[in-house]
Amino acid sequence: MLDIDKSTVDFLVTENMIQEVEKVLSHDVPLVHAIVEEMVKRDIDHIYFVACGSPLNAAQTAKHLADRFSDLQVYAISGWEFCDN
Repeated sequence: MLDIDKSTVDFLVTENMIQEVEKVLSHDVPLVHAIVEEMVKRDIDHIYFVACGSPLNAAQTAKHLADRFSDLQVYAISGWEFCDN
């Protein structure tokens, strides 16, 4: 288990949050590495996320991270852009 001193953080840390961080570090990070390896194999250089609401917010965060830490062209587009008015 992570040893976090709650008096040293600026936000509420709950037992559930600690378990989620442990899960991400042990399970999800290796999945991300596998996905990146596959993208490199396929020579993928563009990613399009299409979403609405909270998923769009997550896509925008992913775009920001990709812009900062990679050379990928990443787009986060609202699904409303595809509606026929």
